Amino acid sequence: MANSEKKGLPELKGRLGLITSAFAQGWAFYGDNPQSKVGLEIRVNNSMVGRINAEAYRADLRNSGVHPTGYCGYLYSFPELLKAGDKVDIVERDTGRHLAGSPGYYQLKTGAPADEIRGMVDTAQEDLKFFFIHIPKTAGTSFRLKLYEIFHQDQIYPNQQMIRASKGYPHHRIFWNMSGDEKTNIKVFMGHYPSIVHKLMGENVHRLVFLRHPIQRTISNLNHFRNLGAKHKNASLEQVYLKSKSHISNLQVRYFMKNDLDEDLDLSQPEALDREHLRIAKKNLSQCEFIGITERFSESIELLNRMYDFNIQEIATRNVSRNREKVSYSLMRQIRKDNKFDMELYRFALRLFQERLRQTD
Repeated sequence: MANSEKKGLPELKGRLGLITSAFAQGWAFYGDNPQSKVGLEIRVNNSMVGRINAEAYRADLRNSGVHPTGYCGYLYSFPELLKAGDKVDIVERDTGRHLAGSPGYYQLKTGAPADEIRGMVDTAQEDLKFFFIHIPKTAGTSFRLKLYEIFHQDQIYPNQQMIRASKGYPHHRIFWNMSGDEKTNIKVFMGHYPSIVHKLMGENVHRLVFLRHPIQRTISNLNHFRNLGAKHKNASLEQVYLKSKSHISNLQVRYFMKNDLDEDLDLSQPEALDREHLRIAKKNLSQCEFIGITERFSESIELLNRMYDFNIQEIATRNVSRNREKVSYSLMRQIRKDNKFDMELYRFALRLFQERLRQTD
């Protein structure tokens, strides 16, 4: 319940329930008219940073009888990451009345046990969903295994059982064709799917992605192909590259250059790219809530922990290509030439990563 009521104003109920460096979450409604939406103003360190209506669905509030429909929640993403000690106020837009728990202060959590993290993800972030865009050979398998530790298996698509049954990520169309009820409990969607696929999850979806230096990513990809079986068993890296370069060149741009779910989303099909594709890719990448860099993996995980209080510890590298051949200078030069758009996108990602790190210093 609001910490004060002014004479003649409707009863304001609500709470500032959670503050992370990336967002604030809670609920609000009018006690005498719960169907009427409450307009809220968000302030950080006494400065207004945004406005939002409390109208997101909160199943917990409906199931517990707090609100008749549950459509009274809010989740506001801050324009810049908070620093430890920053003050957050959530107030009614027209009157300035504070919700219970407001003002609140962002506190950087460290050392929380896994069960506590799971509980936080299950309840406090109930409205928030995640889409992990797993670009091949960017340490995504190692990161995926950590997500399995944080979230329950029935909250993840695809979970470990699905991946074992499919021998990899299932086609995104399977998720596309699932009913709304089947998707309700899914909080994390992950796979070798382009960024645009996040639209299948609805609202309040935060995109997570790692990018890697294109030369190193491509070489790792080539070694992976050669280790898969007889097809490339005795081939040199140059020979493997000649057979596969049309499918793997500028792959990171391909993950972000789609703007329509109706487009062909098969990223393995060769397609001539131009600077317009790069422009779209940069725009879509910049809209991802979390961008990590494989070469700066520890710093990336630290940034992610600050944003979402995940408390992910050191990650052991998984799915590393074996029997790696020494790479010739001529091959590296050719890879750089063929991946000029990926090189530019990677440099752009580095700048975004640096900016977001500075925001949390």
